[in-house]
Amino acid sequence: MKINYLLVVFIVIVFSACKEPSVPRPRGFFRIELPEKVMRRDTLPCGPSFELARHLFIENFRERISDTCWFNLYSPRYKARVHCTMFPVDDNLNELIETAYQFAFKHEVKAKAIGRKSFQNSSRNAYGLVYNLEGNVASPIQFYVTDSTRHFLRGSLYFMSKPNEDSLAPVKAYFEDDIEKLMNSIEWPK
Repeated sequence: MKINYLLVVFIVIVFSACKEPSVPRPRGFFRIELPEKVMRRDTLPCGPSFELARHLFIENFRERISDTCWFNLYSPRYKARVHCTMFPVDDNLNELIETAYQFAFKHEVKAKAIGRKSFQNSSRNAYGLVYNLEGNVASPIQFYVTDSTRHFLRGSLYFMSKPNEDSLAPVKAYFEDDIEKLMNSIEWPK
């Protein structure tokens, strides 16, 4: 009996010594499938129309003051919302631009960097700025677009998950393209 027990212990030690040592592996993330973009034109009850990717839906439209409206662009697939507000421009363009700047830079505490990309489409009378916030911030993309005389549209992208810059990077880039297409295709109400 004693010999059999020693033999079993010896065999276990020999075979377990032949394995590679255990090494901790980094945590992996799911691969995110980003489908090809299919666009459609949507018109809001408060006036502007724009090209919108099919994965985005307009929700929670509210008009409280005759020229101001709030709405979300919702993507159930990516659990994301772009909160948008359209304001009238009435000798307050600098104030509206400053407010958009302040909203973007409220995230400066968590952001590694805040990039700015200006936008101009003279044929559609649309001018604006996209703030690209890097790091684990609540709103990684913010933007505004205006005709500089009558209309001002501001928006902020939010994901309904804990901010993780590395895992959200492909989806953030996907939404940045959607936002730029919206800005480039906007048609203001008359």
